Amino acid sequence: MNKHVIALIALALATGAATTVSAQDIYGTPPDGSAQPDDTPFTDGEAVSVDNLAYSQRGIVLPSGTLRADASFSVMRPPNDMGTASPTGTFLSLGAAYGVMDNLEVGVSGYRQGSLSTGVTTGALPFQLTKDFNLAEIAPYARYRFFQSDGLQVAGELTTFLPTGSDSNFGVMFGAPVRLMLAQMIAIDTGVFMQTTFADSTINDLVVPLSLVVNVMPELFLLARTQFIYSDFDTTVVSADLGGGYTIEGADGEPMLDLMATFGFPTLLRDSDASTDIWQANVTAAFRLGI
Repeated sequence: MNKHVIALIALALATGAATTVSAQDIYGTPPDGSAQPDDTPFTDGEAVSVDNLAYSQRGIVLPSGTLRADASFSVMRPPNDMGTASPTGTFLSLGAAYGVMDNLEVGVSGYRQGSLSTGVTTGALPFQLTKDFNLAEIAPYARYRFFQSDGLQVAGELTTFLPTGSDSNFGVMFGAPVRLMLAQMIAIDTGVFMQTTFADSTINDLVVPLSLVVNVMPELFLLARTQFIYSDFDTTVVSADLGGGYTIEGADGEPMLDLMATFGFPTLLRDSDASTDIWQANVTAAFRLGI
């Protein structure tokens, strides 16, 4: 089954190569390769309370005074306690976040812009719709950006998982999301996270996400993502998914609504075993409102 991994990597690389030349024309890069003065929301290394329309060129925290409401719907074939596929289910998660200041974002949501999202089974109102209707894990978080330059952003994040779902346990996750912006149209999102779940015995997971975001035009972007999980420092799990999205521009030229769709395999590789039996398809809408 390793052919699935090869195909996903090949598609991601082909996407980036095929769009480089056209994106230079779209963004108006001068012949000497220098950037236009207004291509980025950063000026002399300082943040301003605006955000770029292009998804790959945004900050990894919301601008100050910006409220985001998000909704994600997922059709998922999740793993059971034995690690094999369970019956297909549907999930809906509603969330929100707010830019408290230029470098601080707080929220209750499973959605993040840049680096690791905690998923559709978490949020402010996360619901399992089928087979049984249940509330999943409510997940408040805070993200603080402590470093930024024209092409690099680094933040610290703390997420708390409340045991509001059936068979769920209290947990915390802390880490450092990183965004590297390239060529005015490409972003690489990564970081290092540690998640601790306080069950009958404490479970510690090391999580390293890696995402490629390519804007083929300012409003249209493609995604290729993978995630390495060292589960309880015992089992290695690798996920992969592909997708894309479209941004609807607001009246002031900033992003107003992001619409995204992805499909992938949460446990594509488990140790040395590959499987596509466990899969999920997600649709997300994230609406912004300046206050």
